[in-house]
Formats: sequence, C-alpha cells, structure tokens
Amino acid sequence: MVYSFRSKGMTDREFRELLDKFIEGRISPEEEKVLSEYEVFSLSEYKDGVFKSDIEKSEVQRDVYSNIKKHIVRKNRSWIGFAASVAILLGVGIFIYFVTNQDILVVTNNSNSFRIVELKDGSIVTLNRNSSIRFNNDQNGIRYLELDGEAFFNITRNEDKPFIVETEGLETSVLGTSFNISERDTLISVTVATGVVEVSYKNKTVKLKSNQRSTYSATSKVFRTSNLNHKLFTSWYKNIIKLEGVSMGEVAEFLTYRYGVKVQFYNEKAKNNRMTISLGPTQNLQTILENINYINELKITKTKKNMIEVKLR
Repeated sequence: MVYSFRSKGMTDREFRELLDKFIEGRISPEEEKVLSEYEVFSLSEYKDGVFKSDIEKSEVQRDVYSNIKKHIVRKNRSWIGFAASVAILLGVGIFIYFVTNQDILVVTNNSNSFRIVELKDGSIVTLNRNSSIRFNNDQNGIRYLELDGEAFFNITRNEDKPFIVETEGLETSVLGTSFNISERDTLISVTVATGVVEVSYKNKTVKLKSNQRSTYSATSKVFRTSNLNHKLFTSWYKNIIKLEGVSMGEVAEFLTYRYGVKVQFYNEKAKNNRMTISLGPTQNLQTILENINYINELKITKTKKNMIEVKLR
C-alpha cells in the first residue's frame, strides 16, 4: 500500500496499519520514514487534533490501546519519541505503557507539569515536561532506564542490581542515590543530591558525589565538573527553594542554564560572595537580579548583549 498525507492527517486505517507494524517490529524502512514524517507533521500542526473527526480520533485511540496491550515494545530509542507523538495525537498529557511479560515500562509526559512515576523496584522518578523514560527492571541483571529530556531520580538501593540511566549514549550508574539528569541541545548534565554516581561516555568516566554537577558536551566531547549547591538544579519541581550560603558563582551557573545568559565577573571576590536567596520556578530573570542587588554588596547589571556583569559596589 502507498501511504499519503491528507490536509489534516492520514486516515485512521493508514495510521493503525503503520502503528501495528511499528509495534510488532515488522515495519519497512520506507513505512517507518512515512510514520516519522507524519510524526513531525502532527506535532507541528496539532491544535485540536490532527484527525478529521472526533469519531475517527476515538477509533484510532481505541485501536492504539488495543494493539499496545497485545504487542511488544521495540528495544530502541525510537519508541520513546513515537510514544510522545501518540500521546499528542490522542490528546492525552501523559502516555503510560507497561509490558507485563518483559518488565518494561514506557512513560512520556506531554502535560504542562511534572509527573511522579514509581518504578517496580520502588524508585521514584520525577519526570519533567516534554520528557520520556523507558525502564526495564531486569535487563541482563541490571535496572536499565532510557531518558529523553529531564528527570530527578530517587533510586532504591540494591547492591546486587545496579541502576543505569542512559541518555544519548551517556550512562549514569548508581546503586542507590538521588540525582538529576537533564538533556538540552548538545549538553547532558548530571547533578548529585545524595550518594555517589558514576557518569561515563565511551572511554571517559567521572565520579560525582553530593553537591557536584558534571556537564558533558557532545560537541567538545569533554566533561566539565563543578561544586555547587545541588538544590539549584534538583529542585525545579518545587514551588520555592531557600538557598543559604550559596555563592554568586553557583548562582551564575544556574542563571546560564535556566535563562541562557552569560555571566561576567570583574573579580574573584565577587564570584565568591555568598548569600541567602529564595528561588521559584515562575521567577523571571529580572526579579532574581533585583533580589540579589537588594540583599548584598554586589552590583549586577544586565547588558543589551544578554550579558550579566557582576562587580562589587
């Protein structure tokens, strides 16, 4: 059969046939290309739905879940992205799929808020928006999870069964600890809240302990590790966090990450200046800068070139 797009999406029959083949692992390269292109199309065009009618959408939804229960998850990262698209196509904020006979769980979060997921081993994953996980509780004797996006992990300790998180080839290995992983553009960052983790990419490895953060650049192929208050990067799902004795250098790393600004220090003393400050997820950059200017001896200025200048008064 030759598949084609319509002005508002492919038909329910075409979609079901491709979905069946994809889940069963018998889809051809040409058909998978069509499905991938339709995924891009649907994500860009989606408003109230990409199907021609609510009846058509309901039929697809019914068949999607019917097929999902009968078939096996494909063991590659393409399933994660596809699950996210299915969630959008079906108009649901979070998509959850569990394969009982394989101990595999797939969750994708397209909602406007974070979602808390409890894994079979008792570990808790706080999954950020636009993020997905695929978890196998027993993959050759280890607990193996694939992450696309960002999540905070609180891992149940099991010395006989390590827990590994894979993100675009980067592997984070733990026995039982809490940490945050975020994937953004070509950067993958791991921040440790408690315990010790090992982060590796091919033949490069770094070990991190509490209040350390390492960022791997896919461009430069190097790790950059820093010591900082982990709450700056592990508390994004909380309403307000109070940071005591945090340095301006630590805050600068946070501002660069969250707002994409560069921070320039005029001397080392300004960088090491410490403060107590409260941060919230809804605060804008200007509010944070004004608060810092008000509470200590630093003078912080935002230039027209999206640069933050920090100096002593």
